[in-house]
Amino acid sequence: MKKIILFLFLVIFIIGCDEEQTEPEDIIGEQIGNNPNIIITKETYQGKDFEKLDIKYEKDNQEFQNYFDPAFRNALDWIKEDIEDFVFLGWWDYGHMIRGYTNNDVIIYSPSEDILWSLASGKWDEEDSGKFSTKEQIEDVVLALTTTDSVKTEEIMEKYNAEYVFVTKRDAASSFIFFKIAGLEDYTENYQPNEKAQETILFRMLNKEEVEGFSLAYNDGMVRIYKLI
Repeated sequence: MKKIILFLFLVIFIIGCDEEQTEPEDIIGEQIGNNPNIIITKETYQGKDFEKLDIKYEKDNQEFQNYFDPAFRNALDWIKEDIEDFVFLGWWDYGHMIRGYTNNDVIIYSPSEDILWSLASGKWDEEDSGKFSTKEQIEDVVLALTTTDSVKTEEIMEKYNAEYVFVTKRDAASSFIFFKIAGLEDYTENYQPNEKAQETILFRMLNKEEVEGFSLAYNDGMVRIYKLI
């Protein structure tokens, strides 16, 4: 029972929930990018009210809003200052933060319909948070992270004109989702990555190892950013 509760907590914390949402209550921080704001929103999950940070921004003549995690602020500041007009490969959880905060782009910033099971709420607001990613896009990103062959990761990045990989310690906690999508359930035990998982590109990057074809461009203890070379 404790493992189930921990699992649900991790999913809620990592992915966020999408229950009924009120209008933003307050604005904090500065304007960044084209026209984004970091805002406080009040939401309700399982009958309990809580506050969370969202990023609200405009891109390609469309407004987007999704959660913002201040734990990634240093990495996002570094990207904003040093990188412009590039595409990042990473899990969709960080897509809106990268797009809205740094004015770079990402391969995915939303789930696909077939992986709604991985969201705590089981649903996605396309009006606020953008259209679903395609099944192919999700599977490509998952393969790039769960493969043990860096050449495969390079090929997928080239397919989407991506130059950087963005991974975080949160990915280790949610890696069971990646392995389930990839059909690699034997890479986890009780939702925890095992020895097989440590050989994947994701964990090699999280462990700051040398990865052929890539160089470690940024590390702050929470985020690792690798550049394709």
